[in-house]
Amino acid sequence: MVGRLLYAYEQIKRGFCHDAANTLRRVAVDLNAEKQDILAAKVHDLAVGLSVQDEQLRQAFVPFALGLIRDLLKARGVRISEED
Repeated sequence: MVGRLLYAYEQIKRGFCHDAANTLRRVAVDLNAEKQDILAAKVHDLAVGLSVQDEQLRQAFVPFALGLIRDLLKARGVRISEED
């Protein structure tokens, strides 16, 4: 799951929000399988936010998505600086 989170993070940074959203949907499925339903719902919401058609809305959502992914990675022992 850490690998998928890192991949989604990089995709968002590169501007490929739809690819990141698809990856985050897979992460949400993994979290549901691990019985982490609340976290799975948050990750699914990230995927939905990154999938919106309105470019301005999507770009406004990006900093929030990056921050939450950083927090998820931090909880799993992986540190990413905000500049990355």
